[in-house]
Amino acid sequence: MRDIVLASQSPRRKELLEKTGFSFICDPADIDETINLEADLVEESKNLSYRKAKVVLERHPESIVIGSDTLVLCDNQVMGKPEDDEDAFRMLKKLQDHKSQVLTSLCIISQKKCFTYASIADVYFAVMSNKEIWDYIYTGET
Repeated sequence: MRDIVLASQSPRRKELLEKTGFSFICDPADIDETINLEADLVEESKNLSYRKAKVVLERHPESIVIGSDTLVLCDNQVMGKPEDDEDAFRMLKKLQDHKSQVLTSLCIISQKKCFTYASIADVYFAVMSNKEIWDYIYTGET
């Protein structure tokens, strides 16, 4: 059986893949994740997950590589990754008490095949106290 490589350092993605029972290693892609915000965001996200998987496949050519990307859209604007805890706090404050969208894309690639997929979920954040937001940030999940 081929090795599976997760092209990510995300603890959450690692946890999700562990739940499948598959054995795998993590090897983050470490690429420029800039996307064109004027283009189709679904295609941009799928392309980014492909680029992540492809660069890791070059390091593990006999493996099956999984790359993924997640974009959060609030008020039709893409929210990037928080730069620090203060930025995470600001983002979580903005997200609460209304609907936003989470766009997740996935690429599974080997030397012979490539599969990409994207899904959009509507998410509603309840109102949280500042303490609850900080407690969440301190879990490291942001």
